[in-house]
Amino acid sequence: MIEFNENPDLYLARFSQEVQDGFLEVLKIKFGYSSFSPLNKVYNEYIRDPYHTHLNSTKWASLSEFAAALESQGLVELTRETDPTGTEQIHIRMIDKDRDKREALAQLSSKEFRRDLERKREEKELEKRIK
Repeated sequence: MIEFNENPDLYLARFSQEVQDGFLEVLKIKFGYSSFSPLNKVYNEYIRDPYHTHLNSTKWASLSEFAAALESQGLVELTRETDPTGTEQIHIRMIDKDRDKREALAQLSSKEFRRDLERKREEKELEKRIK
């Protein structure tokens, strides 16, 4: 307790990072990238681990504040819906940044592949003209 009182920001930052990493790992592994899942359901799955870091030991005051912070970092996408009782439900989906990289690489490689084919075709035509 004395150590925490001497440097609380250090501990809050560390615990916040632990919660963020653990939560994102659960979201990625158990829920994937394809569809939105209820935020509470993902959090309940996270806290099933008996060794999880509690959200109340972090810099976020609520689960919705935590989710908004993840969204502002570009790590997740959130949707908000109101159920028939008037309660706001937050749904979360992880953003697949690797997919974007793979797609960009595939486009780049396909452009390079087409350029190489075109270059080889032109070289063959040039060789035929020279002969």
